[in-house]
Amino acid sequence: MSESKLIESDYDVVIVGGGMVGASVASALLQASETRQLRIAIVEGQSFDFNFAAGFDPRVSAISLASRQFMETLSVWPEIAQHRLCAYQGMSVWDADGTGAVDFSASDMGQAALGHIIENRVVLASLLSQLKQQPSLQWYCPNKLEALERLDDRWVLTMANGLECTAKLVIGADGAHSVVRNLCDIEQTEMPYGHRAVVTTIKTEQAHGCVARQRFMSTGPLAFLPLLDDAGGEGYCSVVWSLDEDAADQVLGLDDDDFCQAISKASEFCLGEVVSASRRFSFPLTQRHVNQYVRPGVALVGDAAHTIHPLAGQGVNLGFMDAAALVEELNRGVRRGLPVGDLSVLRRYERRRKGPNTLMIQSMRGFKELFAADSLSVRWARNMGLSMTDQVGPLKHHFMAHAMGLKGDVPRMARGIKI
Repeated sequence: MSESKLIESDYDVVIVGGGMVGASVASALLQASETRQLRIAIVEGQSFDFNFAAGFDPRVSAISLASRQFMETLSVWPEIAQHRLCAYQGMSVWDADGTGAVDFSASDMGQAALGHIIENRVVLASLLSQLKQQPSLQWYCPNKLEALERLDDRWVLTMANGLECTAKLVIGADGAHSVVRNLCDIEQTEMPYGHRAVVTTIKTEQAHGCVARQRFMSTGPLAFLPLLDDAGGEGYCSVVWSLDEDAADQVLGLDDDDFCQAISKASEFCLGEVVSASRRFSFPLTQRHVNQYVRPGVALVGDAAHTIHPLAGQGVNLGFMDAAALVEELNRGVRRGLPVGDLSVLRRYERRRKGPNTLMIQSMRGFKELFAADSLSVRWARNMGLSMTDQVGPLKHHFMAHAMGLKGDVPRMARGIKI
């Protein structure tokens, strides 16, 4: 620590990253029974400016039932629901190389919806709106973390503008290229999927009927995620088209008319012709998983700890479950009189989340490789698997219960229980 700089403030918890997962951690900490008295700050590198009149955000998430219940526990859901969102009641999945298909229905699960397709900015704006009402929360925004130094039982954080503060616990919620992870030398396993995700918003000839659709092709899966416009119209979908590198380059080089024709054909005209498409964005898909979620006084959540293929829409949901589990363990630790950065408390969080996240990561890798395989025997097997899943009710319910976050070690706040 430089002698020429003054420590601006001393915090119990500093959250690095004010995106959806980081903001949910802050909100949960400020509402839990024991942690609400902690001194908390957020370091975020960008300023937020939400313009909901500018059309759909190309970045959307399929919010699971467990994530919705987490947002309800945080009292954020009512504001989210005031904006555009689509509760999807069905999901249709089929194999391009055969007749295998499976259809999921919310009514079969005894639920009103399987999940909600929501623009990321809607979720984040709602979380930030609530956090602005918390006078005890300190923001360093826009600002970036540049250095971490261990000093006795706490960390000294140095930011880009020269400010320094200390924290007993640093939570890295700063995404796939986490500065916290890198500064703490936490190793990760990284495996490129060999895919790029092409993301856009399309208008279709036919209404989507609030059904999510996904077609698996050898070049990668194509997902149509239903959106509702401001008038409740069902003519728009968010698209996530995962393609191998060569195919992605070809698709991104198409003009609007040719792109609409290509995506109409790729979807087997499941909603008729694609009438229009917004600007296309793309990003490489990489599987990442850290070897350790925690260090003394440090915990990683969300994409800072793991990234997976978007084919099942589980990325942000895993992050929200990380947030809920971490706050639950911190709250329990404070109640027991343990320091907020105590390693035994943080390791309980790691044990709860590393297993489920590993299982999901491995499952997504397996699905990706299964549907990319081109041999006749594999195509036959996966078509039979899809058909059997569709016909065997308990098996179908098992898959959907996990996707909806209803199975396994679900944190209390994700079950609608305040802590």
